[in-house]
Amino acid sequence: MPTKQVLARRIRETRLKRKMTLKQVEQLSGFSSTHISEIERGRTSPTIAALSQIAQALGKDPCYFIEEQEMEDVALSVSDPELCAKVVRGPLEIQSLSAGVLTSRLRFYRLRIRSPFKGRLDEIGAGDVCFYMLGGTLQVWRGAEAFRLGAGSSLHAQFAQPPGLEVTGGAAEVFISVDPAGLPADSGTSAPPRPVGERR
Repeated sequence: MPTKQVLARRIRETRLKRKMTLKQVEQLSGFSSTHISEIERGRTSPTIAALSQIAQALGKDPCYFIEEQEMEDVALSVSDPELCAKVVRGPLEIQSLSAGVLTSRLRFYRLRIRSPFKGRLDEIGAGDVCFYMLGGTLQVWRGAEAFRLGAGSSLHAQFAQPPGLEVTGGAAEVFISVDPAGLPADSGTSAPPRPVGERR
């Protein structure tokens, strides 16, 4: 979470970029312009409810103001063939589709698995992971929990360690997104995984 001063700066800069006066934010948020001014100067911190209403008045998601890294309205991630290399490990074929978006955090992968396979998907690491099945069937483990996915189904969960996978019949193709910063607070893991193909 950013400091009170960083939060204050982000709110003020957003208001000025939108060419809004304190009075306009007051009318849209329901908070007095004096209170908003105090927040913008870092003299007071808004409650979660107040921040949510001020963010809505400014046309921003509240997360923008409390994320550790400041995220712009538009984030361009340029493709790098070296970072989007295809890696083959036995029946696994995984390709990084991005070098990272959202301040280089969010990563996308295409995974093809030939049967049979059972093991951890170490290539993507841990974090906030979303699987979208493009074809076939797949079983995903998170600790002792097992989830069976078929074509068109999806799974979104936090993984404190790389997900476990199993394919027993046919082949599976999966689109995966990973936010390594979306780890559970007590996971003890903080380093994001390297993109597939990145040199060590």
